[in-house]
Amino acid sequence: AANSLRDWQFQSRPDHRSVEIKTMFEFNHANPSSLGPLKISSPFDVKEIISRASINAYFDMICRDGSTTAEIGKYLNLSKENIFGGTDYDSHNDNVTFVNVNLNQSTIDLADNRVDLITCFVVLHHVPQLDLILPEFVRILRPGGYLIMREHDCKKTYSLTAKYLNFIHAFMMIARVGEFAGVRGNHLNQSEIESDDNSVNDTTDWIQQKLKIIQYTKSIQYRTRAEWQHKLENAGFRLKATLEYNQSSSANPQKLYYAVFQLNAK
Repeated sequence: AANSLRDWQFQSRPDHRSVEIKTMFEFNHANPSSLGPLKISSPFDVKEIISRASINAYFDMICRDGSTTAEIGKYLNLSKENIFGGTDYDSHNDNVTFVNVNLNQSTIDLADNRVDLITCFVVLHHVPQLDLILPEFVRILRPGGYLIMREHDCKKTYSLTAKYLNFIHAFMMIARVGEFAGVRGNHLNQSEIESDDNSVNDTTDWIQQKLKIIQYTKSIQYRTRAEWQHKLENAGFRLKATLEYNQSSSANPQKLYYAVFQLNAK
């Protein structure tokens, strides 16, 4: 468990995300090593992944504390007014303009044609109604805009990877790290249990927590990269590049990868 958590923490460091995104903008076909830890898996004839000069406003979907969002916005030479962090809870960062994302209603509080780039860092598998949030991406993106997705390449059922990821999510919930760091403890108040027996309280606490973990992991929508691509293409995007980590599968147990999509003409 400790090793799995360390692997998750290493692969989830915000500074890694910003460095990896920068390599996509600076990719040179004549020098593939410019991608650092990443490599293009398809197509093989990519000359440019994404133009830095084409990005005048940027939206990061479910940005947590906004640190990665701010770093990418700074790299793109954007002002705070054009760096948007989507969040479903109260967040604060002096360099990010936070906008509300309502996952239950599948809405993003941004104007039409407002941004040129959307990033989704391992969040789409948590979106309950993907087919409803993707039209929101299309709505807020300008024609020709980009979407960079980092996700798991994973089957939802009967998959060893899915079982591993569910274990990691459960461990994170218990340890209250990562996306669960700001979540209040899932425990019942003493007054809610009419018993002086601490063992009864502890048992009830664990039962409640276990039920929430089971409910949460069942709600996760894992997909294979082919399934992700199919969803995005049906929404009006076309795949520009798929990028994998230049390492063995044992060093990437979460089966993480990047995909860069461009919005077709509206």
